Amino acid sequence: LTETAVHVWRGRIDALYAWARDRNWLDETECARRDRFLSAEAMRAYVAGRTMMRALAGAYLDVAPQSAPIAYLERGK
Repeated sequence: LTETAVHVWRGRIDALYAWARDRNWLDETECARRDRFLSAEAMRAYVAGRTMMRALAGAYLDVAPQSAPIAYLERGK
């Protein structure tokens, strides 16, 4: 990536969630957050998004998705 490049990725949550279920890439913090969702729909969206983010970060950084460094701010964002 260059400093001015922007890549935009999108996908359907249902398809991404089906793909994400077969992978075990979420870390402990992400799994804990996943387990707190009250809505199955929100949980599926979260898992799909985080797994896709890890897949893309791993590809860009040339590391395994589960090893992609993910930093969180004070409020978990």
